[in-house]
Amino acid sequence: MDAKDLPVAVVGTAGHIDHGKSALVRALTGVDPDRLPEEKKRGITIELGYAPLRLPSGRVVSVVDVPGHEKFIKTMAAGAAVVDLCILVVDSSDGVKPQTVEHLAIMQALGVERGIVALTKCDAAQEELRQLAAEETRELLSGTFLEEAQIIETSVVDSTGLDELCSALDSMITDFRTGAMRQPLRIPIDRSFVMPGFGTVVTGTLIGGSLAESDHVLIVPSGLKARARALQVHGGASERILAPSRVALNLVGVDADAGLRGQWVTTPGTFTPSTSILAEISSMPWIHKPIRLPTRMSLSLGASSTPCEVHGRGRVHEQKPLMPGELRIVRIRTAEPVVPRANDRFILRHGGGMGAKKLSRLIPKNRGADGGRTAEPKVPDEGRGFSTLAGGIVIDPRCAARRIGGSLEEQVDALDRTSEEAWITFALRGAGPAGLDPAELVQRVPFTPAQIQQGLEKILRQRQAVKSGRNAVVGIHAHDRALERARDALSGYHAAHPERAGIKRDVLRDLVVGPTAATLFNSVLQKLVKEGAWKIEGDIVSESGHTPGSASQVSDLATSILSHLQRNPATPPGLKDLAQQVDAGGDLVSRAVDLLISSGRARLLHGAFLFPSAFLEDLEARVRDFLSTNEKFLVTDLKAMVGATRKHALPLARWLDDAGVTIRRGDHRILRR
Repeated sequence: MDAKDLPVAVVGTAGHIDHGKSALVRALTGVDPDRLPEEKKRGITIELGYAPLRLPSGRVVSVVDVPGHEKFIKTMAAGAAVVDLCILVVDSSDGVKPQTVEHLAIMQALGVERGIVALTKCDAAQEELRQLAAEETRELLSGTFLEEAQIIETSVVDSTGLDELCSALDSMITDFRTGAMRQPLRIPIDRSFVMPGFGTVVTGTLIGGSLAESDHVLIVPSGLKARARALQVHGGASERILAPSRVALNLVGVDADAGLRGQWVTTPGTFTPSTSILAEISSMPWIHKPIRLPTRMSLSLGASSTPCEVHGRGRVHEQKPLMPGELRIVRIRTAEPVVPRANDRFILRHGGGMGAKKLSRLIPKNRGADGGRTAEPKVPDEGRGFSTLAGGIVIDPRCAARRIGGSLEEQVDALDRTSEEAWITFALRGAGPAGLDPAELVQRVPFTPAQIQQGLEKILRQRQAVKSGRNAVVGIHAHDRALERARDALSGYHAAHPERAGIKRDVLRDLVVGPTAATLFNSVLQKLVKEGAWKIEGDIVSESGHTPGSASQVSDLATSILSHLQRNPATPPGLKDLAQQVDAGGDLVSRAVDLLISSGRARLLHGAFLFPSAFLEDLEARVRDFLSTNEKFLVTDLKAMVGATRKHALPLARWLDDAGVTIRRGDHRILRR
């Protein structure tokens, strides 16, 4: 298939059941979007249908036909999630019906910005009914993205208005492909099956990037790796497919039973699954009562639908309800991993076709004059039977915050959503001291990879962020905070333990940033060493001007302990008994022991016994001398050599192995050469 024949936009239908959506698509394209036997038998659309439409200009668009029945809103949302333009279908005899209202609100919530209205079955409707349907529709469209939309009377029986409809669509088509092509590869999988001779085949709408024959892809959130083969666009073979297009591809290396529907085809290393999303939501127009938070809902994102919990600000018992029409920052916790991207649109539903009684469970009941609850809340007539509760937009696809606070809300309010630098700064702030790999910004920043790279370079030059290690970038706020904490931590450690040479590197890291941000700690450490403020000797970090032993009491006790050990160096007491034998407090003894170890005058073997270093050096020499005339060395030989008991001889023998003097061979040791 040539590039000129690839679709340049995705057009979606919307409207009530039996209003003629599928018939209109069939008349415009010549393709029946209802492919399933069950659909033909029942005369209703159950699954998404697709067909190519060539417009008068010669350009091709992909048409998505959605089911109109209230029970299939989840499927309708999956189709609407990939739409660039909308055809709202209204029966000229029936006028506006419940799913006309619901579908229009879903399209608006999912970010569709342009469209047209088709009044159908005009050949069979009286003029008065057609005018009434047009008036009802125009009233419904007020305040929506279709407020100024053209309303065209059509009939698939005599082809009335079909050419006018195509021309109107053609005039609304702009350069969707250039913007979509620059985005990262994403295909929400809405169908998977096995084709004999090919294997696993998936279908979906390529909403970003491009894909070529034999390209390697990653299926997320499952993490399955595959190779793309036998690419098709509306049934036509193509060596390379471009967004936005309706596509089918054979996935080599993936089992069709892997639960692929609802997952995404992506470029490896670009998108990471998440179960915690920071989002901005608003209730649907038919919700006239507050919705309690937290509450359980169903999240429709891309082609997936997942149970979730929606949490507002503060503790669970303190969270305020979502008021009608209110924009609210919430945290959404999903029951299963999902793959959102910043600025992705979604809807929140209560599963299935939900009637008024089910809807009332999420709406606080009215209170009577006596303060008690009335038997039944008032649910707006236009909301009866609707399962859609709210629409939203993803702010942070991998929200690390456990709870929403005022600071986080202020950051979202201050976010300039037209600036890639603002999004990058916001993402880095959310990542905290762990920072982000630049590749991770593709999921967190709703711009093209090229724009993200330019924005990142700009904020690095302006020192709003710093590089941390080879593959990490940290926001300047987290970096400077870690720098301050590191200085305070080491200074405080020296003040508390002046007799020690310094603090172990890993211990200091955990005090400053924790093990999950080791890259940032290493960056801070290198900076302070380079500036001459700190020094590192082995695994010990200290301030450059620090010298151990400034506490005379600890120093005197250390000398006393060493003298005590040297009386019987091969059989020292355990650390617990040592405090009693030298008649000193446990904390003071611990500090004195640390001083002996850090100064190299003693060694603690296996956390149990403290041996004088001079004794160990003498032992090493005696063992080497012994093995110069003997082939092997037993623990009993060691006991006899220094007069040690078995409980002391065993850690000494292990120390000889660790020091590289001996090698253990069963129950004996030989000299390491």
